[in-house]
Amino acid sequence: MRSFSRLAAALALAIGLAAAPSPAHAQGADGLTRLRDTLKREPKVADVVKMALDFYRVAPSELESVRSSARARGWMPVVSGFVGYNSGGSATASQQTITDPRTVATTGAENVLVFTGGLAWDLRELVFNPSEVQTYAVVPMQRDITLEIVRTYYLRRQLQIRLALKPPTDPLALATLELRVEEYTGILNGMTGGSFMRVANAATQAQAQTVVQVADARPAAPRPAAPVPAAAPAPQTQATAPQAPAPAPAQQQAQGPSATKTQ
Repeated sequence: MRSFSRLAAALALAIGLAAAPSPAHAQGADGLTRLRDTLKREPKVADVVKMALDFYRVAPSELESVRSSARARGWMPVVSGFVGYNSGGSATASQQTITDPRTVATTGAENVLVFTGGLAWDLRELVFNPSEVQTYAVVPMQRDITLEIVRTYYLRRQLQIRLALKPPTDPLALATLELRVEEYTGILNGMTGGSFMRVANAATQAQAQTVVQVADARPAAPRPAAPVPAAAPAPQTQATAPQAPAPAPAQQQAQGPSATKTQ
């Protein structure tokens, strides 16, 4: 019976030790909570990809707009025009003899300005327009930007998880890891035209304002009443009990044997 009780007590102790959170586990839980709060404030990978494609003007909406413009090109006429200028002149002079004293001089000049214009349509472009095919040349660029953003985004996330849950103990390794996170952050911010940090900072400010508003909305806790000073205890007068009379001196011990008879 005693052995069974000891076994049950040992088993309960082992279960309690296993269930009790260790300091390392508690620290990891705190780091995971902070990491989740940080990741919530940052834009998602799909949003970052869209920011980068919009920044480089190769978003799907931009390409579709270019293709639509290329299709409408067949309805646009080809305008042609010609301007010409022509200048001409003539001069005539004649002189008679003495018998017919007559002098004739004729001068003429002519300037001509010519302008012609025309419109022409090439309806073949309504069926097939080579300019529409040229828009597909930017598709490889769109793919490269998407792959670079996704790769950089998740490499940065891996480093953030490492820093939050299991940071290196070596100061040099820790500083290097933090520098790598800043490097990937700069790449994402640069490829999105600064939109990555603007969105993250705006989310951080909104979260801070929400926390302040919630704190202001809470009712103020009542202040504890000031402790009333306790009255000083009245001095107690100790009554002096009458002292008992000193015990009577003990009777003298019985004298020894009577004095020897006088001879």
